[in-house]
Amino acid sequence: MTPKNLIDIASGKEKADLVLKNCRIVDVENGFIFDSDIGITSDRIVEIGAGLNGTVVIDVAGKFVSPGLVEPHVHYESSKLPLSAFVRLIMAHGTTTVVNDPHEIANVLGVRGVNETLREARLQPISVYTTIPSCVPASPFETPGATLSVKEVEELLTEDGVIALGELMNFPGVINEDPIVMGKIATAKKSGKIIEGHCPLLSGEGLKKYYEAGISSDHEVTEGWELEEKIKLGMSVYIRFGSQAKDLQNLVGYILENCIPTANSSFCTDDRHIGDLIQHGHLDYTLQTAVSLGLDPITALQMATINPCRHFGLDDRGVVKVGYRADLVVFDSLERFTPEMVIAGGKIVARDGTTLVPEVAFDYSFGLNTVNCLEISAEQFEITYEGERAKVNVIRVMEGSLITKSLISEMEVTNGTLEADTEHDIVKIAVIDRHTGRGGFSVGFVNGFGLREGAMGSTIAHDSHNIIVVGTNDSDMAAAVNALREMGGGEVVVSGEKCKKLALEYAGLMALNEPADVVKKMEALEEAYHELGGKLTSPFMALSFLALPVIPALKITDKGLVDVGKMKIVDVLV
Repeated sequence: MTPKNLIDIASGKEKADLVLKNCRIVDVENGFIFDSDIGITSDRIVEIGAGLNGTVVIDVAGKFVSPGLVEPHVHYESSKLPLSAFVRLIMAHGTTTVVNDPHEIANVLGVRGVNETLREARLQPISVYTTIPSCVPASPFETPGATLSVKEVEELLTEDGVIALGELMNFPGVINEDPIVMGKIATAKKSGKIIEGHCPLLSGEGLKKYYEAGISSDHEVTEGWELEEKIKLGMSVYIRFGSQAKDLQNLVGYILENCIPTANSSFCTDDRHIGDLIQHGHLDYTLQTAVSLGLDPITALQMATINPCRHFGLDDRGVVKVGYRADLVVFDSLERFTPEMVIAGGKIVARDGTTLVPEVAFDYSFGLNTVNCLEISAEQFEITYEGERAKVNVIRVMEGSLITKSLISEMEVTNGTLEADTEHDIVKIAVIDRHTGRGGFSVGFVNGFGLREGAMGSTIAHDSHNIIVVGTNDSDMAAAVNALREMGGGEVVVSGEKCKKLALEYAGLMALNEPADVVKKMEALEEAYHELGGKLTSPFMALSFLALPVIPALKITDKGLVDVGKMKIVDVLV
């Protein structure tokens, strides 16, 4: 679209390709609503005014029109779907721009995984930008399937569609000026890319040093004081509303009670699985929830459109304005925000929740057969102890949060071994290396799953994605691990001879069958978990984050229990 085309259309010499008539336009830049028509040619808004005519005219009959929604931070792999299937789901919910961090596939397949994701991103009907994973692995306390060196990060940052260096999870490495971490920061600055952050509960001088190193944002904010401190410092804060981490209610409440400015705040999902995407939606669901909590609808829309665009320097979108990209959503209620029509790059891509564009074909064969571990026996889960009672470190899972607590519990010793204590909701947890075949293996205890019998396991274990399993007995835990091994990746619930399965054959993270079938099997798994006494809302999402040793307080990897605050391995036995 050239300036001459714009002038010719504005002067009436040419017709717009598409005109939306009788719109109530949400001006997120200035914070008000006005009535007008919108003319679109190619991928641009070319006219805003009364009485417009075009080749195709759609009367929206007084419905609202806002910019398309912008996702500033997501790991598409957490949906359990490949990128193309993930995009088809979210664009029907009004999302027209995504900033994706392929951190999960990078931890399994390294540079190849990132390059294939970049290639797939360029085929999408909406805009998919990529941040290059900065912490592969996230810490030295785990065995990843791959590593990304400073040189590899430098090369990836030059690829088309790359917008930033991905979340710097190793915040202690930034504060302590680890050479590799600082090398990646320097590389991002040299390439002119912004640097995304990850620093849960970091405060004071440590936070200041992290920010001054060049970190631009944080999506790990869980407390109001934390949000306020980071915004005052100058960081952008993404308020997360995913399947496990649900920080929205707490943070919106704090914003309203304390009159916190929202210009540097956005919404993100970070990790939302396919079941929640289909049942609830994407950022549209976040908007609906935020407004129901008392946030002004236009403020909420600003946080889902113009705010993330300004953060990333995407100055061709995020506003309904002449010359801007024609990414638009039509809806009938500011409170409900249910997208009725979605336009991306000037094309109608979805209507009434149905995607209208063809599926993107992509070859995923490079990402198969990624589970490489030996067969496991029940005896490998034994924790021996001489004595009648032992004090042990226990991970406590928190519903709706990625942050765990560290407990010390006194447990009985039976025949020289420590077993699960279901009466006090303490079961075993183990992580097994699934990448190298060298048998990395650690066992500990966890509280909060509610299991009375059986075991559950997964090859989704952030961020190195080894095999993670929890269970009430060693036999079922071994059976769960071996089932995952045989499937080539996935999720299982085991109780004796019963075994419910979901195969995730693509990198051990994603399914290649129909989304409806994936959801059906996920529901069957969660039903089986609850039948065994489980009480968590998103049990597999909660399980997956117990191996992430960069979020407080106590986590477990294939190398052992990790005290995240002290950044060191600790013994199971106190």
